[in-house]
Formats: sequence, C-alpha cells, structure tokens
Amino acid sequence: MRNTASNNMALSSICAALSTALLTIGFYLGIGDFIWYFAASFVFVPMICKRLLKESVCAFFVVTVLGLIMVGFNYIYILPFFVIFGYYPMLYYWSLIKIKGNALRKIIKLLAFEFGMFMMWRFTYLFVGETEFLEKYMLPILLVVGIVLFFMYDFIIMRLIAICNYYMQK
Repeated sequence: MRNTASNNMALSSICAALSTALLTIGFYLGIGDFIWYFAASFVFVPMICKRLLKESVCAFFVVTVLGLIMVGFNYIYILPFFVIFGYYPMLYYWSLIKIKGNALRKIIKLLAFEFGMFMMWRFTYLFVGETEFLEKYMLPILLVVGIVLFFMYDFIIMRLIAICNYYMQK
C-alpha cells in the first residue's frame, strides 16, 4: 500500500473511530477503566509506525471530542485518556525523533507522564473533594504509582511499535 495522503487520512480516521469505540465500550461496561484507556491509546501505534505524527495528533483530539460526546460529556471519564494515555504514543515517537540521548528522553517522558497524573488528580480533587489522608499522602502515592505505571506503559508501547514495524516490513 502506497503512502498517499488519502491512505494516511483513512488510516487516521479508522484509528480514531476504533479508539472512540473502545473508550465508549469501556464507559458503558463500567469495568476495567484503565484497560480501555490503554487499548484506546494502543490504536495509535500503526499511525506512529507509519510516521504520521500530524495525523495521529489530529486523531487524538478527534477521539477526545467524540469520546466526550459518546459518554454524555462525562469529562471525568475522558480526563485520564486526555492527560495521560492518549497523547503518549505521539510523545514517544516525537521524543525518538527530536531528543538525542536515551536518559534525557526517558526523563522528559516521565515528567510529562507525572504531570498528567498530577493534573488528573487536581481536576478530580475539584469535584470529588479530598480527605485528610489524601491531602497528606497523595503526592508520594502519585510519584510511586506514576513511575511504576510509566515504565510499564513505556515498555508496552516500545514492544508494540517494534511488533508493528516487524509486520509492516513483511
């Protein structure tokens, strides 16, 4: 298949539709929310393998808006996808292109991931409230959980891109 503009736009439209469907299914099933966020972000990997950064960013925003519409503007549900999981495959690819040095690349991605975790906590704090325990221990919990989740997620994205590249070369 040739790499034409219409093929690229069709691929990004299919990926956006599939990602929106996964987020919507996850919302209505009500179980395993983070699995659906992971799956919805993994859909962007074929676009990253074809080096379609602009199209994948456009598809990310389309998924966010369509996801909001499909879940009845329940932005608390879409927020983790928007601030943590959805943009990460694009950040991964962008950091491979622009940043030299593996350690600096990991630090920048980790800071972006932790910032997303912090933003998610602050937005939910506005509407859910906070207990004394959360007020005292939330930042250390976010740091530890964020680091573990980041390295796990980064490894999975790296392996998915390698697998996708392997099958695209065949």
